Amino acid sequence: SDVYADSPYNSKIIGYFKLTYPDGGEDFVVNTPCTITWDHAGSGSTHVKLEIPSNNFTNSTIINASTPNDGIYNEVEWRIPDMISDTVQIRVSDASDPDAFNISGYFKIRGAFNVSSPKDGDRFPIGYPMNITWNTTGSINAVKIIAYSTKENDPRFNYTVENPYVINESYPNVGNGETTYTWIVPDNATNYTRIRIIDVNDNTTYADSSGNFSMIGSFTVIYPNGGETLFVGDICDIIWNHTGSSITEAKITYSLNNTSGPWISISEDYGTPNDGIVANNGTINWIVPDNITSNYTVYLKIEDPYDSSVNDTSDSGFKIRGNFTIITPAGGERWVVFENNHTINWTTIGTIPYVDLYYFKDDNISTKQLI
Repeated sequence: SDVYADSPYNSKIIGYFKLTYPDGGEDFVVNTPCTITWDHAGSGSTHVKLEIPSNNFTNSTIINASTPNDGIYNEVEWRIPDMISDTVQIRVSDASDPDAFNISGYFKIRGAFNVSSPKDGDRFPIGYPMNITWNTTGSINAVKIIAYSTKENDPRFNYTVENPYVINESYPNVGNGETTYTWIVPDNATNYTRIRIIDVNDNTTYADSSGNFSMIGSFTVIYPNGGETLFVGDICDIIWNHTGSSITEAKITYSLNNTSGPWISISEDYGTPNDGIVANNGTINWIVPDNITSNYTVYLKIEDPYDSSVNDTSDSGFKIRGNFTIITPAGGERWVVFENNHTINWTTIGTIPYVDLYYFKDDNISTKQLI
């Protein structure tokens, strides 16, 4: 036809690209592997450039300046770079024509922590330093350190993840390395403590210590601590030292069979009577029970009612014995040889089923003779 019109300007046909992964909304950790994928059309685009733009595209980090336009890139497990941000994008473009490109939606790159100390089952004494140690992946310059209890309504450490014990609000952190913080264990005895390390700039990036560790007090038996002889029915002052004012109660038991047990609760009237639990004030009056031993095989143990592994026993055994009071003869009587039999009377404290009776003269017990 001789009727036609030309466009006033030249047009350009470019290749088509559409990033399919990541395409926005993903959450990646620094140094984890990632495969980039995209759709494409146009036979002229044989290679593409992959980059992460920054500063509103004025700068960029090149992932690969020219890789085959086959719709997939991992380059033997390409790893997420150390570019921590909530607003990261990837751009794919024709390696020979920058006008042909596509940009993903925003995704996130975060750092990561791994707490190596404390570990599950660790035990730390109250008032002494302990090390909190963690490794960081990514350039994180400061962290918040908290502690909390995994036990609901912990009576001695009533801190939760939502309402934690703040150890340090902003502590300098070694990015891509190991950091240690020395913490003085507080006076909050519990077996359910955990530590959490948090990125100061992103409270969704954190790590907890593995399992629960314990903050423990201590007990030291002072009396009876071995070698003593206690008499049935006497009042014995049990005395002990302790650390950890948060341990408000102590459980006191004794064994008649060295440290092999069974362990018997002392009689007392504090709280629930005779369960052995008393106020942890360092002393209590104990009425020596009618549990007579022939040897020094009695041991005393004082422990934390909430953690029986926190305890101390007397250093060696002591003895419980009965007692006698002779009523007649009381002294001053005059007994004649070959007179009628005389009655000997006595009282006994403690369960003693059989006795031996002796007599001696001139205050010399070594001359005693069996009656």
